[in-house]
Amino acid sequence: MKLFHLLLYILLSSYLTAQSFTDISSISNFISMDGEVGIADIDGDGDEDILQIGLHCNPAAQLCINEGDLNFKIITDTDFIPVHNEAFKFADIDNDGDQDILIMGFERTFENPGTRLYENDGSGNFTELTHSKFVGLANGSIDFEDIDNDGDQDVLITGSAIPNGSEREPKAIIYENNGEGIFTEINNSILPGIWSSKTAFVDVNGDEKKELFMFGWSDNNPENISRVFRNDGDGEFYVMTDQLIEATQIISASFSDIDLDGDIDLLVMGIDFNERFATFLINDGFGNFTEKPAPDSF
Repeated sequence: MKLFHLLLYILLSSYLTAQSFTDISSISNFISMDGEVGIADIDGDGDEDILQIGLHCNPAAQLCINEGDLNFKIITDTDFIPVHNEAFKFADIDNDGDQDILIMGFERTFENPGTRLYENDGSGNFTELTHSKFVGLANGSIDFEDIDNDGDQDVLITGSAIPNGSEREPKAIIYENNGEGIFTEINNSILPGIWSSKTAFVDVNGDEKKELFMFGWSDNNPENISRVFRNDGDGEFYVMTDQLIEATQIISASFSDIDLDGDIDLLVMGIDFNERFATFLINDGFGNFTEKPAPDSF
């Protein structure tokens, strides 16, 4: 165990000490109580731009266009409908070489969740696409992945629907992409509906098919879900691990080869009976995980 901690310390220390950071005050005027930040080359000029979405008195969205030399042009009058309790992800949904975006969250009120798809014209101008009928969700996650190996980006969305204006209904829905950015919901009833959720597609058993990790709460009397589903390569998922870790709430899950043995492990952080915790889940190379508590300093 001591050798394991030493290796992790050396790995993290060598990475962090090699970095240098500069405070960019030009984008600090957007202060969000409940927000998310995404980075992508929005306008196709070869540098990374920033999108911020969240509560800024009211729901708001702000684009920070990188003009080089750490100078950013701030655009607050964006094409996006503002949301809060949000999630969003960039992806090239129509294989035209630019970054489109899917955004979900509460629109203005807590009774009106929405999920909206925006197409990028390549220069950072976005137009909402309405031909795909996404379920409106909030308090969830979005993950793009080519789950059926047909060369385009499909998407999994999880979160809370409010079908009757008050009672939460957790969802997990996969939408298949036809290659032109038109998405159709596919039936995959094995996936549990979750909210306050984290999801990720990661190959943990070396078969070049990405498994699906799902963390979140399952219903109005929250039961924590932490499950792994195996992908058969054609977009069908099967239970691989019924419950990865027992905890009241998973706050974050990060994937990396922690012990440098060539496979992907996890660092999971959360709350269990009001006590914060951090633990490593060490992969044996076949997708079987062994729990190892993180150092107290975590």
